[in-house]
Amino acid sequence: MRIRTPRSLAALVVLPLGLLVAGCGGGSESGGIDRNVLRLSIGPDPASMDPIQAVDVYRGQLVAYMYDGLVRFKDGGPQPNLANTWDVSEDGRVYTFHLRDDVTFHNGRKFNAQDVRYSFERALRPANQSPLTWVFDFIEGSDAMVEGQADTLSGLAVPDPLTVEITLEQPFAPFLLLMAMPAAHIVPR
Repeated sequence: MRIRTPRSLAALVVLPLGLLVAGCGGGSESGGIDRNVLRLSIGPDPASMDPIQAVDVYRGQLVAYMYDGLVRFKDGGPQPNLANTWDVSEDGRVYTFHLRDDVTFHNGRKFNAQDVRYSFERALRPANQSPLTWVFDFIEGSDAMVEGQADTLSGLAVPDPLTVEITLEQPFAPFLLLMAMPAAHIVPR
């Protein structure tokens, strides 16, 4: 049996940290830091950068850097993200999300409630073969979409460009946590 000394334990911690910092460094051609480039080391090359295909940690991490959801998981619970606030009906079935009006996509187009509809329905369409449709299972009408019996998600309403109403089949307390998952991140329509 080999006993590790404090010096060898320190080397086990410092060496990987040094390699991580060295691997994350980057500069511009002029030798300075290029503040317009993000360099990350996230493991193997992801097979996809599509939120509805983010089935492993690496893809989920990449999706989280590229897209946002209505809510995010932070400090032990759901926090506002693309939705400023939300209301839950007394029966626990209807979630009304009030969206931010200061968000644009990478292409410069403003984010709106139709992008939420598009993203959720896209995840549920059989042609897209998402293995993550279960994230939306509690939303009314999700089964019909997954089975190809509906073209729209009946439990998702867009009363105006900055409001999304999601109706659940039954109350489900952790629903907001599902909305923070990468599969529920919003892509531009």
